[in-house]
Amino acid sequence: MTNENFMGRVIGKGLRVYPKTPQAYYTIRNFIDKEKLETYTYQLNEEKELKAVIRGMPSDMPPQEIIDALLELDFTVNDCHVMTNRKTGLPMPLFLLSLPKNDANRDVYNITELCCMKIIVETINKKHGPAQCFRCQGFFHSSKFCTRYPKCVKC
Repeated sequence: MTNENFMGRVIGKGLRVYPKTPQAYYTIRNFIDKEKLETYTYQLNEEKELKAVIRGMPSDMPPQEIIDALLELDFTVNDCHVMTNRKTGLPMPLFLLSLPKNDANRDVYNITELCCMKIIVETINKKHGPAQCFRCQGFFHSSKFCTRYPKCVKC
């Protein structure tokens, strides 16, 4: 672990570690997982996905058809699912796409027709305020890279 290139800083009762290379980041992540430390990390920019929303498709359309149509247009798609209304739980005519971040996939925003339907592809609207972890209920990080002790919202 000491062979990796990183810096540390004491903040309050904790230690914040800043890796200088992706290899150092992965070494730190493996150490956290191996030692079962209660902490959180952030996702590397190289690992982040491109997220897009498709408007104009019927909500009952199977997401696999959208994925297949995008594959025919030479886009690589990681995931596609219909978005639901948070209050009612009903499906909306919006589909969330997750694509690997590369130059070829950035052209997904220029698509105007898919599966014989006129569509609009736009960026996802970000939520207002800081991110909140669904695992520990802490702010400014997500549950995907959190190893803190879980806290229940209802209790």
